[in-house]
Amino acid sequence: MPQINRFSSRWIIAIIAAISTAMMFVISAPHVSAKEYVPTTGLSPDGNQYSIGWEVPSIQEPAGRSKRATKDYTFETNQLENGMQTLIHIENSEAPTEYRFPLSLPQGAEVIPFSEGSEDAMGVFLNGSLIATIAAPWAIDANGAPLQTSLHIENGTLVQIVEHNSDTAFPVTADPQIDWGWEKTTIKLNKKETQATGAAGGAGAIAAFPWMTVLDATGPVGLAVLAAAGKLGYDAVRAHRNGKCLGIVVSTNVLSHNGGISTFEYSCA
Repeated sequence: MPQINRFSSRWIIAIIAAISTAMMFVISAPHVSAKEYVPTTGLSPDGNQYSIGWEVPSIQEPAGRSKRATKDYTFETNQLENGMQTLIHIENSEAPTEYRFPLSLPQGAEVIPFSEGSEDAMGVFLNGSLIATIAAPWAIDANGAPLQTSLHIENGTLVQIVEHNSDTAFPVTADPQIDWGWEKTTIKLNKKETQATGAAGGAGAIAAFPWMTVLDATGPVGLAVLAAAGKLGYDAVRAHRNGKCLGIVVSTNVLSHNGGISTFEYSCA
């Protein structure tokens, strides 16, 4: 029978122990999926429940939070009181400048970009009604200085571009964020009202926007509309030239972090 000397047996025992330790690590290590769907669910004032979300690379973590770290960047998704955000932590210049989040929307919903200068970047509409907004993007470097960033939709995917280079102070933080639209008022002008709003220009008076009384755009909503008269006039002219009508989204929560006016164009009869 072959003999195994004491020196060899020690090596064999060490190898077996190493293999066992490695197997235990693999079994207990958290599962990393290529993409994880992170949704937010909201209940509308009329009792309808909706779910909207996107996909991000992530590791499952408790308490409604998911996080995935690489050497170049980290995604961290947090549930908010009125929606959801995914923070992008960019560690160095080797990280990409483009981050893609495939969207999952209620059946029949569409994303409509808001015009330049709007408080939010986009609106999610279902059957013509606003159900959520995608906040205007932001990005800051390690010193808190803002960086160029933008959002757009590409084949059902929300794409955020964050401009950075080797001269940037890292880490950089950016985020796409979605908020439910229950605290916002949506006003859709017809062709005649759109044309009249454009003709009124920057006149900040109810007399210049007679539709405000007809549509009961009073109180905080009315004040916000009048304060944004110049923008509404400009956007109405552009909508009319494009053969469309002007839509206006106004926050009815004056304390909201994204309170203000957003506008969009829509097809109308």
